[in-house]
Amino acid sequence: MLKKIRKKIIQKALLKVFICIAIIVGILFFSDMAPVKMIQGTKKAYIDKQNIESYYNQYISLDIKYMNVEYAEEETTKKSKVGTTISKKITAKYYVAANEYSEYFSVYANKLAMDEVDEHLYSSTNGVEPVTYKGSFVKLSDLEYSHLKSFMTEAGLAEDEYSQYVFKVNYVGKCDEITVYMLMIAIVAVLLYALLSFITGFSNRYARDVKKFATNNGITFDQLSLELDNAYEINGVWITSSYTAYLKGNKVKMLKNQNYIWAYYKETRTTRKGVTNYTRQVALADRNKKFKYITIKTEDDARKIIGMYSETQPQMVLGYNEDLQNLFKNNFDQFLLLPYQTNVSNDETAPSEEFIPEEYVPESYTPEDSSNEKKSF
Repeated sequence: MLKKIRKKIIQKALLKVFICIAIIVGILFFSDMAPVKMIQGTKKAYIDKQNIESYYNQYISLDIKYMNVEYAEEETTKKSKVGTTISKKITAKYYVAANEYSEYFSVYANKLAMDEVDEHLYSSTNGVEPVTYKGSFVKLSDLEYSHLKSFMTEAGLAEDEYSQYVFKVNYVGKCDEITVYMLMIAIVAVLLYALLSFITGFSNRYARDVKKFATNNGITFDQLSLELDNAYEINGVWITSSYTAYLKGNKVKMLKNQNYIWAYYKETRTTRKGVTNYTRQVALADRNKKFKYITIKTEDDARKIIGMYSETQPQMVLGYNEDLQNLFKNNFDQFLLLPYQTNVSNDETAPSEEFIPEEYVPESYTPEDSSNEKKSF
């Protein structure tokens, strides 16, 4: 059995690594390799109107000598509940810049870069000493270009005298530098998680868990391994007359069957933001009224597990209904005697159902402590 457990742990670890790789590839794809470009650093750009396109989406450093004028702003508006404007806040500005050949292009600065560009615009050295900026050239959207065209037409300039590309200060392609730093942190975190999953998946930690359980229960590891080798497997859950073993992440969880006095199937449905999720578990209660939950894949798995307990665990109450729940809470001594008085059948323990609307699902919900819609037997 331990070989099968090791195989499943390795499969889970490889799946996690694959998912991590997919996440990293997705980040790099949708950011157009922005983290890689930032690590590589900027390259010096020397532009005229004809070669701006060759620097499209690259991370460059650019000397701008002439910062001519601000021509547009982006702003956010805060409104009251009745729709009246409370305040407006400028979040970005557009400028017209030029090189020494009087070839014009647009410059974009968000709220983090506006002060730097404004200082250049109103500086006495504007047009005398160039200022070096980091950023990227991207194509203006249709709306952005219409604003630039309208302004330039009023200034008496034809379309062939200015570029349809905008230089975004402190941007790496289409992402601002702050976003890129966050993406880099995310990539590092995902890489570390993948590495940790790989190491733990191929380690012998699972064996240490089993050895610790054996020591705590007064048997040798070899004795426990021998018994587990004869365990009945139900889709990742192993049951013998004395023990139950299952995986939780990369850990092997072991239970001593005689310590548990109630077993039933629990299905929890939660709906949040229109998405419905199902959690299927076998609940096991011990003599201290504490529960363990074994997550399973199907209801049929639960029936097989409970069927195994019915054959090997005479101390267990099997199944669920409200009468059993009340007896468990209010008259525990009587509950303990039930298995020796009568056999509780599935017919006697019809499923109980309860539904709580989505708006009442607590943010801290976990299947173990929630009472969302449940189906039990």
